[in-house]
Amino acid sequence: MDLSKYTEGQRQAITHLDGPLLVCAGAGTGKTFTLTQRIAYALVGDPENGVEPTLDSIDQALVITYANKAAAELKSRFRNMLRSVGRFDDALKVDSAWVSTIHGMCSRILREHALELGIDPEFKLVMGADQEDALLRAINLAIKTTSANEHFQPLFNEYETYAVKNMLKKLMEAAACQTKGLDALATGPEPSSTARMPSTT
Repeated sequence: MDLSKYTEGQRQAITHLDGPLLVCAGAGTGKTFTLTQRIAYALVGDPENGVEPTLDSIDQALVITYANKAAAELKSRFRNMLRSVGRFDDALKVDSAWVSTIHGMCSRILREHALELGIDPEFKLVMGADQEDALLRAINLAIKTTSANEHFQPLFNEYETYAVKNMLKKLMEAAACQTKGLDALATGPEPSSTARMPSTT
């Protein structure tokens, strides 16, 4: 690769392949271009200067970006870059390479090991407004099935239904941040009896 056409900062980002590297750059500075050249450098090295490739295939690269549009753009650039350096087999592998959003990467790992994990491999990711809607439907179902249960009656006697819904929503949001979900939350000891707490003024 001819590194003379890059800026000093780009050259450092492209050629630093041993250990972590933090790159800070603003919009329009060529981050995506530099990243594609970094992958090319890792694949082909710099034989003229005695630099051996550090990757055998695009399959060995893990590239995570924020949005699906950005991931698609990266794949397109990787494909063109690989063709330009004669790595035609790798160009064909780009669509199945580990170039995606963090959600896409995690989803792919879960699907590949779904049976071992005991989950349905046809699961779908729910995000944004759909996620909020699914959460509210789950809470409404929980309220419907527990409000008539005598064990939960003191809770509904003490609080309005909307307040119980808010409690459940906060509980679910807290559980979502834990690797073990609801099992990770400490609920305290079982109460010996249900009693109304005296009000204080």
